[in-house]
Amino acid sequence: MRRRTRIQIIRSLHEVTKALFGKLWWNFRTTTSLWSSFMWTKYCKKHHPVLAKGTGASHAWRKMVEVREEVEREIWWQVMSGEASFWFDNWTKQGALYFLEETVRGEEEIEVKQFIVNGEWDRLKINMVLSAEMTKYIVENIRPKIEVGAVDKAWWMGNQSGEFTFADCASIEMEAGLQQTIKKWWAASSKPKVKAVFQAIPAILMWELWKRRNARKNGKERNWEDVLEVLQQYKPKLHYRAVSWTKPQKGWMKCNTNGASRGNPGECTYSFCIRDDFGDLVYAEAQRMGNGNSMEAETRAILRALQHCKITAQMWLWR
Repeated sequence: MRRRTRIQIIRSLHEVTKALFGKLWWNFRTTTSLWSSFMWTKYCKKHHPVLAKGTGASHAWRKMVEVREEVEREIWWQVMSGEASFWFDNWTKQGALYFLEETVRGEEEIEVKQFIVNGEWDRLKINMVLSAEMTKYIVENIRPKIEVGAVDKAWWMGNQSGEFTFADCASIEMEAGLQQTIKKWWAASSKPKVKAVFQAIPAILMWELWKRRNARKNGKERNWEDVLEVLQQYKPKLHYRAVSWTKPQKGWMKCNTNGASRGNPGECTYSFCIRDDFGDLVYAEAQRMGNGNSMEAETRAILRALQHCKITAQMWLWR
């Protein structure tokens, strides 16, 4: 049996502990036990659970708050009575609207059923508080079903059964913050040819999100459907030029030079070759020249080629 290091054991215990507190958070949010009622009264009297603070609270509550974000995004509230919180409960499967929308008005508790009239969504009212994109998603994808005597049902989106079991405790992935995620992405192993592109993706995503946020602030919002359409219709324009070697004029010699620097600056080499008007190789030379940059290497290649031609009296040189 493979022996585990102390660090691995501690890390494993730490992850299991966080997962078990995730189970406590699920029970707190989805059951009506005496314990959950006590915790709600003590810590969530003034704020919804997704906003409640952990400062100065009991050890159990602080640990539950630490895993709250990871657990909350896997809880979907199926609208059956409409008593779910419009802003703070994840009833759209997209996450809590409080964190998704820029137009949130304070921290007032509003129930989903306040936006349902005669079994239909009040689109005008929803559009007054949400973006056009989110309004369209809600109207087209969520059925405003209100049943007398029913209660909104909490489903766990992490499995097919929809029930949070003990097995799900170990499978909860406690994700790092944005900064840690970007660092992992940056340091992730990939093929050298795509490394630069791979590392640039987080910056591109953040820049596009920032531009979209500013566009929404200034009333120039472009929804993702428009962006997707632009990308689908985009056709890259390729610019190329054929490069080939041609023979010099009759009676002439042609010299080709090259210089390179590994790392630029770094270890440098230069090379050159001379061919006659038949294309046959007359002379070639390549040498290392220590550390330097690519410009120095290119210049040294030209200099050595000219020096060689002067020594060998090859005056009819075509470069």
